[in-house]
Amino acid sequence: MFLRWHKIFREPRITDGAKQKYTYTAKIITKYFGNQKLSEITTTEYQQVLK
Repeated sequence: MFLRWHKIFREPRITDGAKQKYTYTAKIITKYFGNQKLSEITTTEYQQVLK
């Protein structure tokens, strides 16, 4: 979902450096949450990633 949003709304208007940051963020999101919808991610799961 994040990658779809990124491709449609952000990528066409941002710098190459920003694109790299979004790509990195997408990898982290996928690593920890897979294809879970944002509404399905619990506070506990999110906090575990931050620690």
